[in-house]
Amino acid sequence: MFGLKEASTKVYKPIFSAFVVGLVIATILLFPAWAKARIQLRRMTKSLQESEADLERVRMARRKPEHSVREAGLRESQEVVDD
Repeated sequence: MFGLKEASTKVYKPIFSAFVVGLVIATILLFPAWAKARIQLRRMTKSLQESEADLERVRMARRKPEHSVREAGLRESQEVVDD
């Protein structure tokens, strides 16, 4: 019709090109936020691990005096029985 037998460009090409360009732009816009979130997550994980290690050290430090007091009490009771 009107001297054109077919379109010079297939319809799917500009649609596909627009989709690809949208993906590229979205990736460029979202990558810095994603990288920042990963760095923050890594820092928080490391901080949590350090806090857990500190907590475990404090627990172990509190348990040692209890054990020494109990052992001393057992030794004294054994000495009394031995006499």
